[in-house]
Amino acid sequence: MSTRPTQTKQEIAVAFEKLGLLLQSGVPFLQAVRTVEAECRDKIVAKALGDIHALAEQKKDIAGVLAKYEKTFPQSVQLLWRVGNLAPAQLEACCLRIAAILKTELGMR
Repeated sequence: MSTRPTQTKQEIAVAFEKLGLLLQSGVPFLQAVRTVEAECRDKIVAKALGDIHALAEQKKDIAGVLAKYEKTFPQSVQLLWRVGNLAPAQLEACCLRIAAILKTELGMR
């Protein structure tokens, strides 16, 4: 039995909690994403964050990025990310909600 899905969910939760907290603290979006990407231990989650950073830097739409990684990111995560990008003032809250949902699923605090 593999613990990979659980570890990936933990990494997603940690990454999005960090991203939400950095944004909430006033760190600029590109810097926050790059920082979380660099600290991420899961290669696929880090790759998705790298894609987000690259597209945002080019001023391209990042709302649908996580759908490219649909086997890694649960549908609820993809939807919250999309909502956060459609209403940028809500992005930090959506990142923190993503973390909270996954932490609840995993029984984390």
